[in-house]
Amino acid sequence: MGNVLVVDDSEDLCRVVVALLKRHGHRAVCVHDGEDALAYLRMARADLVLLDLSMPGIDGFEVLREIRANPQTAQIPVIVFSALSESRHVTAAREAGADAYWIKAQFNFDDFKGRVSNYLQEA
Repeated sequence: MGNVLVVDDSEDLCRVVVALLKRHGHRAVCVHDGEDALAYLRMARADLVLLDLSMPGIDGFEVLREIRANPQTAQIPVIVFSALSESRHVTAAREAGADAYWIKAQFNFDDFKGRVSNYLQEA
């Protein structure tokens, strides 16, 4: 079991992902923008962050850079979970410190469960 922070501006997607994570025994919370993600990580522990890139205010790239720059959060696995599928976005996310890059259009519930569990076991 792990604590997962989901960061996405889509309330519908958040509901689905949080419900899926909880159904598989994880604790999960969703925030809808970068500022709230960083505030959450200052106050609570997360074992994994699922991070969208396209959000209002602080975007996912900046959130990722700030997570990696903070010694208290630098080791948290961060999976970018984005609709952006161009190789330049994948490269930029990897350079900013993403552990993995998953494309939302390729979302598969069974695969998602296994991949999340793998990251939480490593944490």
